Amino acid sequence: MKRLLFFSAVILFLSGCAHSGIPKTNLSSSTNIKIPSASVITSTRKIVHNESKAGKLRYTYDAVYPVFIGGNIYVITHINNTIKGVVKQEHDNFYNNLTRITSWTSHDLDNFYFLDYAIPFQSSELVVVRFDTSEYVWGGRQNTWFTTINFDMKTGKQIKLVNLFLPHSNYINKLSDLVIQNLTSQINAVGGDTSWVIKDASPYSYNFHNFALTPKGLQFVYQRLIEGRFTVTIPYSKLQSLLDPNGPVAQFIK
Repeated sequence: MKRLLFFSAVILFLSGCAHSGIPKTNLSSSTNIKIPSASVITSTRKIVHNESKAGKLRYTYDAVYPVFIGGNIYVITHINNTIKGVVKQEHDNFYNNLTRITSWTSHDLDNFYFLDYAIPFQSSELVVVRFDTSEYVWGGRQNTWFTTINFDMKTGKQIKLVNLFLPHSNYINKLSDLVIQNLTSQINAVGGDTSWVIKDASPYSYNFHNFALTPKGLQFVYQRLIEGRFTVTIPYSKLQSLLDPNGPVAQFIK
């Protein structure tokens, strides 16, 4: 009976992998990440490797993403499915881009893609996952970008920026002013070019959708090819009159 249960479990696992939409996995790992003892949720690292050396479509694809375990099964399933959806979308974008490029070029060039992640914060109420992606396509320069997701641990749903603020609070303008001031100060300190700041931190919601909730404040990350990476943290105290006291930031402003 034990042997039958074991083989049944293996078959179910392999079946799930085959329908996940993720490239064929050649590597795997299950190193536990240390998280606050108050949480019953743990996570493992899922490693995906896929490559092709045939013809013009030559690439190496590597992705590492978290799989959460424990807690409410419906909440955790929703979070894991959202994360897998992000990874799959990133893979599809990379592959489709390569297919498009190789359709009109005669050059055989190696292409690379790597996705890793970090968990800036986790508690019983919130988990923040940040994906760090690097792509090198068709001999061009390396592109790097970030995707950050804040999960409500009670529902498994993604927390949007609008969920943090009171209705009609005009928070985008305030955020823009604070981020521009902070970024400009950081860049001036290293003698960098600030000409891009006004555009990338102008008061439009699409400039601020990539954020992380942390105990110290609302965090934004900017990556520039020349100047490098800049992390901007806006203390909640500077947004106090705009924040919803009963919203997701309540745990930080009590």
